[in-house]
Amino acid sequence: MGPLGHLGPIDPQLDGLPALGVVKALKTIASLTEEHPGSAKMFSMYLHSTLTTEQIGYCERISESAEQYAVRLLSNKQNLKDSSAEIARELVREYKHHGFVIDAEEAKEHLGNEWIKTDTTEVAFAEELYELFDDYNLFLNLHQKKRILLVGGLDDVLTLDVPRR
Repeated sequence: MGPLGHLGPIDPQLDGLPALGVVKALKTIASLTEEHPGSAKMFSMYLHSTLTTEQIGYCERISESAEQYAVRLLSNKQNLKDSSAEIARELVREYKHHGFVIDAEEAKEHLGNEWIKTDTTEVAFAEELYELFDDYNLFLNLHQKKRILLVGGLDDVLTLDVPRR
């Protein structure tokens, strides 16, 4: 994991909204109606027009499913097996925004030094390759108004849209 590398939280979405955020919002609305009983009908009408019963159930289940999936993936790793449930819970439930960046140092806190390597020859090579690619892309953009996009993986055929002269 180089300086530009990062992980993101496991954050299931429902129409662009975090599933756990929907559940939290429902709990907030429920507590507001307890404090202000006269608002219950208004909130009920709003929720009825905004969310279906299926969506509400989906929000909690998809978050549980994401946690289960993370546990399954982590349980296969010898040094993460015992802490897989806690790591999965943290990655699903402790980050409050989909775009939160988990950098190398924080990733080490979750996964340990055995899984997050930052000072290897492979990382150094990848960083040098990225810089070369980025410099060439900048040159193409400035001089020919073109850019290179790599889509897929290294096993795929690479095609460049650069005219020959």
